[in-house]
Amino acid sequence: MAALWSTAAGQGFARGLIASAAVMLLAAAPGWAATAPGATLEELLSLARNVNPDLAVARLEADAAGARAAAAGGLDDPLVKMELQDINRRRGSLVPGKVGAIFYRVEQDFPLWGKRDLKREIGAAEALGVRERSRMVAAELAGRVKIAFAQHYQAGAALRINTELDGLLQAVTAAAQIRAAQSLGGQLEILQAEAERTRLAIERNELERDRGVARARLNGLLDRAAEAPLAEPLGLRPVPASVVQPIEALVARMEAANPELAAERAMRSAAGGARRLADQAWYPDVTIGASVANRGGAFTGYEAMVGARIPLQWGVKEAQQREAAAKYGAAEARLRGAAARARSDLSQASSGLQASLRTEKMLTSRLLPQTEAAWRAGLTAYQAGRAEFALLLEAERRLQQARLDLLRSRTEQQVMIAEIERIMGEEP
Repeated sequence: MAALWSTAAGQGFARGLIASAAVMLLAAAPGWAATAPGATLEELLSLARNVNPDLAVARLEADAAGARAAAAGGLDDPLVKMELQDINRRRGSLVPGKVGAIFYRVEQDFPLWGKRDLKREIGAAEALGVRERSRMVAAELAGRVKIAFAQHYQAGAALRINTELDGLLQAVTAAAQIRAAQSLGGQLEILQAEAERTRLAIERNELERDRGVARARLNGLLDRAAEAPLAEPLGLRPVPASVVQPIEALVARMEAANPELAAERAMRSAAGGARRLADQAWYPDVTIGASVANRGGAFTGYEAMVGARIPLQWGVKEAQQREAAAKYGAAEARLRGAAARARSDLSQASSGLQASLRTEKMLTSRLLPQTEAAWRAGLTAYQAGRAEFALLLEAERRLQQARLDLLRSRTEQQVMIAEIERIMGEEP
């Protein structure tokens, strides 16, 4: 029986090496990355940035906001007028040659009191806010790709664990059949082994479903068909040192780099400019004009004019001031709320990462070696007829659970890393 264990373990190890080598060779083959991406996270992130439609929309909106800001503070189009004077009612004609005089006028409004500078300031702040929101969309997209990649890897790795254990159970089932033939064991042991293999088959079906869901999610982020093929992930990336820091250091970096906070600050600045512009609305603008007179087909004189709009609509101006003040207060409150949410989310993600790292350490240093030793001891005892087959199956289940717990812990770490990097607005 020990030979069966060694042979099965060796075969499982060899199959793992062959599968890994095959994946690496296929990933390195010409044209493979173009038809089946997904071997590495970096490849997926690069592809998502180039093809994701939501990010494309955000970038185009940022371009539109920049163009709008370039025009902010410009003068309105001038007003050109032609006035016909001394119209002869008896003739009943408006033909320029049959009227007494024609005046060609040009008028231009000129906002004063720094209003144009305020409009340029508002436009620049709004454009900055849209650009930061575009960066926020990019950070959220990167976070979703990282999480989907980790989930895709988890499903594939769990399937490999399942297949390896099924191979071991197949060898154990064969041994149980030999023992039964020699009257050393009963039919119950064979039935229990077959039931355990059936359980693994059901679990394998669920894992295939999970891998399909993760594949569809990744393909959606890449603007590909849900069933488009993806390469098998080569592995999870290591935990970056930049995310394993005291919460105070993370918060300080977050406050400086978080794109949502930067966008809200820009919107607050724009709202502040709009409030100052509403205050300046009480001061009149100036209209300057010039005209030339044509009488009898000849230009006979010129005129100049200066006008001002008198702010007599007090109710309108006061309402505009109240609106601008309320919008500034709302922008200030949104900034405070966004900062509070970011600090809370960052603290939760950091705490979750630290806890998951501790869990991984306990699993790798204690529980996994213990369950592997228990499985080997149970197998030896069963071979010697000193243990029930049910105890061996229980040891197998605990070994599988420990391996899956380790895989789950490492996947959770990737999720927490993605969340921290999203909040920080930073890329790996």
